[in-house]
Amino acid sequence: MNKVKVELAITYILSVFYGVLFLFGSIYRMFRIGKKIFKVRERKEPPRCLRDASLGKHAYVELKEVKLHYVTNGNSQNPLMVLIHGFPDFWFSWRNQLKEFYEDYWLVAIDMRGYGESEKPEGIRAYQVNKIEDDIKQLLNALGRKSGVIVGHDWGGIVAWYVAAHYPEIVEQLIILNAPHPRNFEKTLSSNLSQFFKSWYLFFFQLPLLPELNMRAEDLAAFDKMFCVDGRSICTEEEIEAYKYYFSQQGALTPPINFYRAAVGWLRKDKEEKSDGFRIKVPTLVIWGGKDKYLASELATGCARYVDNYTLRIIKDASHWVHLDHSEEVNKHMRSFLKKQRK
Repeated sequence: MNKVKVELAITYILSVFYGVLFLFGSIYRMFRIGKKIFKVRERKEPPRCLRDASLGKHAYVELKEVKLHYVTNGNSQNPLMVLIHGFPDFWFSWRNQLKEFYEDYWLVAIDMRGYGESEKPEGIRAYQVNKIEDDIKQLLNALGRKSGVIVGHDWGGIVAWYVAAHYPEIVEQLIILNAPHPRNFEKTLSSNLSQFFKSWYLFFFQLPLLPELNMRAEDLAAFDKMFCVDGRSICTEEEIEAYKYYFSQQGALTPPINFYRAAVGWLRKDKEEKSDGFRIKVPTLVIWGGKDKYLASELATGCARYVDNYTLRIIKDASHWVHLDHSEEVNKHMRSFLKKQRK
């Protein structure tokens, strides 16, 4: 049995293991809460914060395979900055940056395919990372730009790494928030036991239906838990309701989880085909929340091996959602980096 088959076998064994744990936990919660544990309240109207005009204007763009929704702020004559959200998120993740940089940049905060108001293709293969990175390239063409600043958080950061590696000509500067370089993540996952256990959800998300049920449980309580850091919420009740509004819609949970389902097969294929070390040649800033409960700090420092022009800023007290709970510091680091690169 070759290495790829062994890795896939381990993945599926762990998926079943975490699935069994989920089932036992669900049975316990049913006895504690009742049979309606997976019932989600209908939300017909978006909360007021999603209609905040200061965040920008809503627009759509037709690409080859999908129609993407985005929010744009600032003068379209300014340098372009594309903001790519993570999981489980949407354009609203960048609300603090949309208000901060609009005077200097033309900001475009997208809903990736499968998220928010963007189209949601069916099937797992529609969410392979090569398709997502191609969406970004097509987006710039549709906006009439040859290049721009690319900013990504979490899964959006992974996409941004791929864009910078495969299409460096369209990336002026790369800014990554709590998203590991793909090569560094592969190495760390197989060598760091702490990261291996932190990444339990990668295996759980390979299962059908159960991850969606887990997200739906107790009226999408997962969002309350995700945005709770050190016993306090880093989002207001209205902001959390914004997330619940979008992810409570019919079919809204499966496409984002399909990113993970598609990643297993694609990473294997990518690992076999690419032998160039996935080198990043564009100027790169990584901002990392030191209290990330999903990703070890070694993932931030290890990225330097794959980047020619690398700047790292660790915010020790920040969570995985570094641009939400320490937005002022994040914006400061972004400004300093961008100003330096323009000289």
